[in-house]
Amino acid sequence: MVQTEDERIAQVLSSFSPEIIRLTKALQGFIRSNAPDLREEGKIGLKNITYKKKQVVCVITPYKEYISLHFYKGTLLADPYNLLEGPSNALRHITFYSLNDIEPSKLLPYLRQALELDR
Repeated sequence: MVQTEDERIAQVLSSFSPEIIRLTKALQGFIRSNAPDLREEGKIGLKNITYKKKQVVCVITPYKEYISLHFYKGTLLADPYNLLEGPSNALRHITFYSLNDIEPSKLLPYLRQALELDR
């Protein structure tokens, strides 16, 4: 039987604490609301949720104590709130430890830039 995306995402999150699941779902909601055209895919082996249109725009990766929102062209993004982290040549991420860390007004400029880079 073929799994739906929601079932795959539930499987990705199944080994994480309720707090991490809530945090992930909150960030998922933000992305779904602000970028409804992105295709959401649960990656079971990688334990992440990928969002793409033409290419991968961003990825939510849950960890034991926090989650990260990765931007695949992160080095090309302006960082008005100094939220981006990472030493990679392309990838940058924002880390979230609690629901209070998810501030839509601060995150929206990053998501919009990432969407623009995917055109």
